[in-house]
Amino acid sequence: MATVLESTQIRGSKKGGGGRVATEASDTLRSIQVAEILDLVSEGPIQGLVNGLKSVYLDGVALQNADGSSNFENVSFAWTAGTQGQAALDGFDMVQNEVAVGVKVTHAVPIERVILAGSNAVRMTIGVPQLSFQDPSNGDMVGNKVEFAIELDSNGGGFVEVYRTTLDGKTMSHYQRAVTLDLTGAAPWTLRVRRITADSTTSNSVNALYWDSYTEIQKAKLRYPNSAVYGLRVNSQNFSRVPTRGYDILGRVVQVPSNYNPLTRAYTGIWDGTFVPAWTNNPAWVFYDLLTHPRYGLGQYVQAAVINKWRLYQIGQYCDELVPDGRSGQEPRFTCNLYLQTQAEAFKVLQDLVAIFRGILLYGNGVVDVVQDAPSDALSLFTPANVIDGKFVYQGASERTRHSGVIVYWNNLANQGKREPELYQEPDLVARYGVRNLELSPLGTWSRGQAVRLAKWALYSEDAESEVVNFGVGSEGALVPLGRVFKITDPAVSGERLGGRIHAATSSVVTLDKPVTLMQGEAYTLTVATADPEDPFNLTHEARTVTSAQAGGMALTLATPFSTAPAAQSIWLLESTAVVATTWRCIGVREVPGENRFEVTGVAHSPDKYLRIEQGIHLDPKPISRLKNGAVKPTNLQITESVYTASGTARSRINASWLPGAPGQYYRVSWRYRGGVWSVLADTSAQNVELPDMLPGTIDVAVRAVDGLGRVSPPLEGSYDVGGKSTTGEVSALQLSITSTGIQASWSAQTGADGATWVETELRRGASFAAGDVVFKGRALSYNLGWLHWGNLTVWAVHRDSSGNVSAPVSASLMIETPAQPTLTATADMSVIKLAWTDSKTTQPVSHYLIRKGAAWDVATSLGKIDGLSITLLDILPGIYKFWAVAVDMGGNESSPGWVSVTVASPISAAMAILNAGLTDSHNAINDLGTEVGALAAKIDAPDIGLRALESERSMLALALQQANEAYAALDLSTLLQTAKTNQVLRDAGIVVDPATGQIHITGLDQTANRVSQVKADFDAVASTVVLSAQRITQLQTDLINAQLDPTGAAVVAGVVVQINQVQASLDAANAQIALRATSAVVGDHYLQLQTAVNTLSSQGQELLAVAQNINALQNDIAGANSRLQVLENSATSTVELVAARFSRLGDQGLAEVQDANFIAALLKGTVDKESAAKQLAYAKTELTASVDKLGEASAQQYTLLISQVGQVQAAVDAEASTRATALGAEATARQTLAIKQQTDTDTLSAGLTNEASLRTTAVSAEATQRQALAVKQQNDHNTVAAAVQTESAARTTATQATASQLTQIQASFNSQVAAISQRLAVVVDANGQVVAAYTLALNANGHIVGVRLDNNGTVGNYVVQADKFAFFIPGSSVAIPLFVAGLVRGVNTFGINGQLMVDGTIYARALAVDRLSAITANLGTVTAGTLNMDSDGAGGWASIQSFNKWWDGVNGWAMARHPDGRTFVSFIAGACRLRLSSWNDCELAFPGFRATQNGVEINQLNVIDTLQLNGNAVTVPVGADGHEQIPTLTVTMTQPGAIFVTVMANAIAGNGSEASLYLSAACNGVAGREVGVSMGGGYSGSATAFSKFDVGVGNHVVGGFWRIADGSRTLGSTSTFAIGVKR
Repeated sequence: MATVLESTQIRGSKKGGGGRVATEASDTLRSIQVAEILDLVSEGPIQGLVNGLKSVYLDGVALQNADGSSNFENVSFAWTAGTQGQAALDGFDMVQNEVAVGVKVTHAVPIERVILAGSNAVRMTIGVPQLSFQDPSNGDMVGNKVEFAIELDSNGGGFVEVYRTTLDGKTMSHYQRAVTLDLTGAAPWTLRVRRITADSTTSNSVNALYWDSYTEIQKAKLRYPNSAVYGLRVNSQNFSRVPTRGYDILGRVVQVPSNYNPLTRAYTGIWDGTFVPAWTNNPAWVFYDLLTHPRYGLGQYVQAAVINKWRLYQIGQYCDELVPDGRSGQEPRFTCNLYLQTQAEAFKVLQDLVAIFRGILLYGNGVVDVVQDAPSDALSLFTPANVIDGKFVYQGASERTRHSGVIVYWNNLANQGKREPELYQEPDLVARYGVRNLELSPLGTWSRGQAVRLAKWALYSEDAESEVVNFGVGSEGALVPLGRVFKITDPAVSGERLGGRIHAATSSVVTLDKPVTLMQGEAYTLTVATADPEDPFNLTHEARTVTSAQAGGMALTLATPFSTAPAAQSIWLLESTAVVATTWRCIGVREVPGENRFEVTGVAHSPDKYLRIEQGIHLDPKPISRLKNGAVKPTNLQITESVYTASGTARSRINASWLPGAPGQYYRVSWRYRGGVWSVLADTSAQNVELPDMLPGTIDVAVRAVDGLGRVSPPLEGSYDVGGKSTTGEVSALQLSITSTGIQASWSAQTGADGATWVETELRRGASFAAGDVVFKGRALSYNLGWLHWGNLTVWAVHRDSSGNVSAPVSASLMIETPAQPTLTATADMSVIKLAWTDSKTTQPVSHYLIRKGAAWDVATSLGKIDGLSITLLDILPGIYKFWAVAVDMGGNESSPGWVSVTVASPISAAMAILNAGLTDSHNAINDLGTEVGALAAKIDAPDIGLRALESERSMLALALQQANEAYAALDLSTLLQTAKTNQVLRDAGIVVDPATGQIHITGLDQTANRVSQVKADFDAVASTVVLSAQRITQLQTDLINAQLDPTGAAVVAGVVVQINQVQASLDAANAQIALRATSAVVGDHYLQLQTAVNTLSSQGQELLAVAQNINALQNDIAGANSRLQVLENSATSTVELVAARFSRLGDQGLAEVQDANFIAALLKGTVDKESAAKQLAYAKTELTASVDKLGEASAQQYTLLISQVGQVQAAVDAEASTRATALGAEATARQTLAIKQQTDTDTLSAGLTNEASLRTTAVSAEATQRQALAVKQQNDHNTVAAAVQTESAARTTATQATASQLTQIQASFNSQVAAISQRLAVVVDANGQVVAAYTLALNANGHIVGVRLDNNGTVGNYVVQADKFAFFIPGSSVAIPLFVAGLVRGVNTFGINGQLMVDGTIYARALAVDRLSAITANLGTVTAGTLNMDSDGAGGWASIQSFNKWWDGVNGWAMARHPDGRTFVSFIAGACRLRLSSWNDCELAFPGFRATQNGVEINQLNVIDTLQLNGNAVTVPVGADGHEQIPTLTVTMTQPGAIFVTVMANAIAGNGSEASLYLSAACNGVAGREVGVSMGGGYSGSATAFSKFDVGVGNHVVGGFWRIADGSRTLGSTSTFAIGVKR
């Protein structure tokens, strides 16, 4: 606001009087601006403001005070929650975009701006920096004015003035006038501001005009769906600028468990896995929302189904638990109050979010999972028993990476969410490392207590969880997910073996794989880990107190039984009050490619840290080791032998086991064969080793113990004579049994060494094994002998192993009896005879029964083969008959014939004559019906005409039936019906008299009328179905033609069109079939059967019902056709639906595969310094002794010892000198030892120097010796490193010999790795003329020794080299190629020369292999050549190698030839076996039963191919057989699990006048596969083929098929079965 100067006195400086006071008028122009602000606060929906307008802040001041009073005037506020269907904000119905102009408008130069389409109004802001006029005459300041106009041009149509005004008044500050104009007409619009008032030319008139800005306005009420929007309207009276806004809100409404109350943080009952929307600041559910939301999260890429919501449920509960807040209160353990408004990589955002609750994000096996650092039981146990080589590798972090404090930045709500630092330090860590602060900036942390807990967690984890362990495991490693807590018991750490695998167990007694020693006074706890068989990842463990140990420490008795007995081979772990297992958390699992093993990485886990973090409780660590002494020699070495197979042969395996001398040691085993060189095995923590593939002979074994510090014990030695395998066990449990597929021989599997070397079992059938016929040889535990001839069956069996050992034969017998004689019964009812007989099964099932009719079996007439136990014979004339039956079993054995006699009585001829006369009219009516129904079927394509004709036909049928009834009414049947027998026969025939009316009813004719009506209805349905199907198909084709498809759907459309064409063809065929069946081919046939039935009824009263049955058959045919048409219609409809579904999926967005995130939380760890005590020590000792004994021997000795030590650093000097004189000689020795040693908490370093010199003389010899030894050594917890140099020189003379020698040896070692070089020079000369000079150089690396020896005795000199390879190189050659090399090449002794070999003599060799051989003549026995070059100087230019008198064809022998023009051929012929190859593609490979040429492969006899390899799978020899009237069975032998493919084929002929269907299915071991069928017209044949695959195991399998005939008589013709087995 401008200041108003009402009166200002201006004083002059002249003398004499005053001047007039100029005045300034008050400002009359003031502008007020209104700011409308829309803040997009969040993705919706949100819960909203925490406390209404008290939660809205402008420039840090709340809109309302706590008492509800306002802090601002003229401020309006509105908001939306961000729902999908929310309404627009009230009062905010315009979208505005202000564009700055800031250009001065002059009278001469108007200003223009263009507005493009999209706006429907504009607000123009015109301003004046100052508007005033100062009167030059009196200096008064008054107002001024300026006039301007605004013009608008629409799409180039010319400017039109739309606004004109004058700014009139006074203002000394910036004044603005806003003008809002509607934009009419078409875009674009050009706005022009024109100054009408002339420009001011004097300084006292200030009226400059500016176009400040314009605002494009789009008048629209926008809802902003799914967006939480806050709207503010403020004016410039309160704010000089747009204020900063702040909102205290409850944010996103997310998905939470349905049983969860976010306000009380309570979980009620058992969660059913469903979610409900609610607001929460639980970080687990905030993370779930961000991961699954399709708009701002990863919902388009991550489906909720792949997220482990059950793990999040556990984490969510852990987050909601109340913990101390550090201010005498409680608060949730973890909360997330996060305003996420910056874009970042998705994985980083999610990882930062799960870090709020100490989590790690994982993705693997198609599941998104989260692991949290929270209290957890150790679900996995690892001991040397389930770790590769039993070794654990440990590594600690450097102390330089440790911290003593943490600075955590958190958001303080009391300070409007500003970030503030919180420093937490541990005094003991500051004392240890100094001030080293780690800075953390977690997301969503608005609690000071949560920030402090985060700092403690970071410090305690770094301090107590610094060590990392690595070890290898087998497939068990795949079951260890990241984040899982597990325990380790390592003998190298604990000092004793406290873990392994369970050998056997009950719920209260557990037998271990190795014995343990229970220390007196300690309490022990046994823990066993078990896995759920259905979910291997679901591991559980139970711990029980141990009361005692039995069986030498092998069996532990428990105080409380386990819930269930632990399974054998489960992992056990033993802890005591003195030694506990170490606890770790998995931070990495890596599969080693191609090795079927995993490498597991774990970080030390301290379960007590959570009490320190949240409760401030600090517990002392539990002891994990009892290592104190050095390695102790093992005891009780046991060496045993077992046999196994490798490459099909028996091998011996030696097992050496021992008992530990002390717990916690590992072992170093060496062995040698027949006194040879010792071989050292890799160190092992097990108490046994295996030596495979041992040959017969004596082996020596030595076992040394190594403790955790690398100290080695003396060896424990033993010997054993390896014998090998010479026998195999007999066949056990051999038995013969009857199965559904034949007589089966079975036996038990061999065990132990016999089972390991078992090659095959051989079965023979006969009186003895030697005279028996071989029926089976192979690896199986059973064999099906099939069905056999009657008699006593004896089967012999032997086992054969890989060494050729054959067991003693054993036998099993079974008496096969012929079928029992059938016992027949017969009943006769007029002309029908029913025969039945008993089941004749004895040993083998009955296949069928042979039925005959006649006086005796041999002359009786065959009535066929019957599968069942009865048969019904029709049309039997009166008389006495004798029927015979013989049972035939599956082996073709026949029983003795059984027989029965039966009498057939005479029919009632008189009744039949009367009925025949009465049925004449009905017969004619039915014939008419057949004609009319035939016509009806032809009218299906014209349903309206057919319907009218059918109504007429129904009337005619009703009239015919009425006439038939009247004819029967006129019959006088009273006399005939008086006889009870006659009455019964007529009732059986369906002829009854109505007692009320006296009318005679024939049931067959009445049913005929009803069924003809049904025939009409069925034909109506058929006609309608055909029309409807045609319409649907037409519509479907139209839809497909009109469909607009993208190119990716072309293949789908093509397939659908083919299917539609097939359906249309099937429908046309069905139409034709129905029409055909409705005419004479079907209907006429049925009425011929009806005529036959009527004629038969005149002589046999029982056949009247055939009329109804045949009409019913006609109805079934029509209904069947209708059903088949309906199936076709449904197929077409399904095809349309399939196309629709297929195209609907074309637009679906595929689920992108979430990038696998493998990461490890790298923790900076270290070890704790131990306080060192400074100590100083210095010590000196000198001893002098001298003596002369009674025998005249004198000696003197001086011993000096100097020791100094400061702290753990020490140095020593040890000097010893002695002299000795006797009557026979004198001796002097001087020895000096210098040693230094430095020891720290982690390392021990030492160095030493020893000098020794001695002189000795006796009466017969003189000797001088000098030794010098240098040694250095460094030893720490992990490694032992040492190096040494030793030199010894000696000279000695006697009366008969002089010797001199010098030995130099250097050695270095690192743990168990040792390298050494020794050199020895020696000369000997004696009185016998022996003169020897020798030199030896040996290089030893871990027991592998190479070296050189030279010796010369004056007659013979030797130069012996022991090396894997011996080579000479030419000096100065630029190419490092040896002149010659001697060594092993692929296991064979080889001597190689790089150059020429000049031999003046004869080369003798068993075989000669050369790349090129040049010789004038050669008489070669064996030639092995890399290349044979043949010059083209033979006949016709051919160069060849051939056997005598052999060329291309026709002669036994071989030939290989090549012509200069490139033609080449190879021909090998030996009788019926031949191989021919040529460059002109004339090729043949043949032997008996097999021939392959360029035109194909022929196999013309069975059992030629034993095993056929196809794509790496072994396929059995195809087997097949043909049969007649029965499907043949075959046996397929599988030596490995796999599948058998079975194909069966059969044909059949339908009986004349009847239609039949043949159904066929393949079968294996009595199980049928998919059934297929074929329909056949009367008198026509049909064939069916069925194919099925059966998964089978090892053994013999019987394959064949099943068949059945439906809907008519038939004759089964030829059949066949084919099978082939494929092994996995």
